[in-house]
Amino acid sequence: MSSFPIGSLVMARRWVRGHQERPRKAIVTGTLAGDVVVWFYTLGDPEIGESVQAFPAGALTALEERLEDRSARALLSLERAASRGRLPEGFQSTVHGALVRRRRIDRAAEG
Repeated sequence: MSSFPIGSLVMARRWVRGHQERPRKAIVTGTLAGDVVVWFYTLGDPEIGESVQAFPAGALTALEERLEDRSARALLSLERAASRGRLPEGFQSTVHGALVRRRRIDRAAEG
């Protein structure tokens, strides 16, 4: 596995028609042939080639944010979108785990 575990938030430059766009946030969904596969979740449901692309680890910048830093609502939205795409099951369980932990954190803060 790369230095980017599944569920890591990163900055990456998406390829579109042979050109790289400005860096944007993405979530690591797994690896493929030694590259790191990321989902540019702000672009909608996961679509291979569009919002899901593979990069060498050196092309990514790790963010200090974690999935658990997202709101429960945002995590639920990610979980639903991930289930509509063809992402690895391990990724979906990682997002679900983050959602469960976020809800526990929110309940503890309320009580």
